[in-house]
Amino acid sequence: MEILAKGIYKRFSVKWIIKDFNFEFHSGENYGIKGANGSGKSTLMNLLFGSLTCSRGKIIYKKNNQSIDASAISNSFTFAAPYMNVYEHLNLDELLEFHLNFKSLIQGFDKEQFIEFCYLKEYRNAFISSYSSGMKQRLRLGLTLLTQSDVVFLDEPSSFLDIKAKSWYVELLRMAKKERTILIASNDIQDFVDLNAEIEL
Repeated sequence: MEILAKGIYKRFSVKWIIKDFNFEFHSGENYGIKGANGSGKSTLMNLLFGSLTCSRGKIIYKKNNQSIDASAISNSFTFAAPYMNVYEHLNLDELLEFHLNFKSLIQGFDKEQFIEFCYLKEYRNAFISSYSSGMKQRLRLGLTLLTQSDVVFLDEPSSFLDIKAKSWYVELLRMAKKERTILIASNDIQDFVDLNAEIEL
């Protein structure tokens, strides 16, 4: 899937966060969105994902050279960010059963393999609310990268991860990126893996 950003602006109250952003994100490529805190990385990601609307400009989605209505893209995208909520009142088995009612895991993974790969087997019966910040972030990344989608959005993906988990993230990303468009927003250079292009905000 391709994403075309054409002259997009975003304002919150009187402050412009994004000004005249233009870019074409091509299918199957990895993009790094860089910038200091407050530069608009998360805002841009949420605009491209469709959870925020542009103050000006437009975003066009295409698949096989055909335009797709923004209302029909939700099943084509997955998104992970440390500020995104998980269903903390569920345990892991319940969460995955709920998730898999709507989306499928990538080829080669079932629920048991997901749990094993994310190092969460011994915590499968615990409520997500009892998980550490690092465990929750591994779960977010697993759900985002191991779920079938055309485009993956990763906002500050290594937040809360220790050294071992950061190596796991790189392994996961390299394994799951095949034929997908990956957008990574971060001010940590270690979050960027095998980029095709970089965007500085």
